[in-house]
Formats: sequence, C-alpha cells, structure tokens
Amino acid sequence: MAPLSPSKKKWLTHEQKLKYSRTLAFFLCGLVAAAAAGIYAAERIYNKKRYHTSHLTGRKWLDELLAGNDNRIKDQFGMSKHVFRKLVKELFKKTSLTDS
Repeated sequence: MAPLSPSKKKWLTHEQKLKYSRTLAFFLCGLVAAAAAGIYAAERIYNKKRYHTSHLTGRKWLDELLAGNDNRIKDQFGMSKHVFRKLVKELFKKTSLTDS
C-alpha cells in the first residue's frame, strides 16, 4: 500500500484513515515477523553447537550415558534407560554374551 500524500489525507474519512493505519500496522507486523523467522533460521544454520562432545569410548562412554541425562541415552539408542537395561539383561539371559 503506497503512502498517502498530505493532500489525499484531508479527503479521507475518519474510518478510512483508521482502516489505512490498521492495514499499515498489520503489514509492518508481518514484515517484522518474517524478518525474525529468517534470522532464527539463519542462526540455526550458521551457529551450530557440537553435539557429540564426549572424548570417552567403549565402556566409559556407556557408563557416562547411563549416569547422565535420560534424554541423552534415549537420543543415542532410541530407547529410555530402563528399556536399555532390560534389553541388556535379556541379551545376557538368552545368548552367550559375557561382560567384557
């Protein structure tokens, strides 16, 4: 919507001026929201944080997972901590696995 010249503003009714102001405000809000969404998306792409930061391997890594946050083990194995422990017990019972 193009800005109104001062001469045209004189001829608008009060309702038309309100409608013009609301339309302009709505457009500016949409523009700000789109800019904020763009900044958020760009920041996620360019400012990545390292996710797998553990220097541990093997049994020490597993112990760290089991002692840590429940969400982290679920993210790594796709199952919660108690389900993982049940799986390990079943594998030991039904196979010839031994603790290494």
